[in-house]
Amino acid sequence: MAVAAEGCDLHQPPGDNLIAALRRALLDHQVMCIRDQTIGPAEFLTAIQRFGEPEVRPWILHVEGFPAVTTLSSEDRDTKGDGGRLVAGATWHSDDTFMAAPSALTALHGVVVPETGGDTEFANLYAAYDALPAPMKQPLDGMKAVHMMKPDREDAGRGRSIAPEVRARQVPPWCGRTRKPVVRTHPETRGADAPGNR
Repeated sequence: MAVAAEGCDLHQPPGDNLIAALRRALLDHQVMCIRDQTIGPAEFLTAIQRFGEPEVRPWILHVEGFPAVTTLSSEDRDTKGDGGRLVAGATWHSDDTFMAAPSALTALHGVVVPETGGDTEFANLYAAYDALPAPMKQPLDGMKAVHMMKPDREDAGRGRSIAPEVRARQVPPWCGRTRKPVVRTHPETRGADAPGNR
């Protein structure tokens, strides 16, 4: 499933040929790792913008001066309760499915990565769908699922992010709860797809 891209230098804005090759590799393999990059948020954002317009989420902490670059850190602490460590995304989730028009991809830049733990894992939903017996696939066609944004830490009365009353003003009303097909076709690969495998 995953592929590694080597020999890229994202200190310079990637050219059209490199972007086309990276995009093809991403479509073919769903997960791509561009290794050995020591870059800052400006270079990261410049490279990512070549794949499409980044989402800005004002309700999530971001790098100062770069509202489209959000942060995840092992130093995140509960600001509403006991001050304990928060692990964002510790439970299984799929980015942005609650939005009316979810992002086409998610990009991560590991600045300090632990030797163990802290893993980001991916599921190949093409393979999962293909492995289903035909009698199980048929009922899924036309079926819809409800996707919601409700982080676990809010359920527990904990959080690192903006106060709930501020969040209520900043989170667009159309992105909190949406109905989407359980199975859909990827517009470029034409493969059977599902919300977690964009």
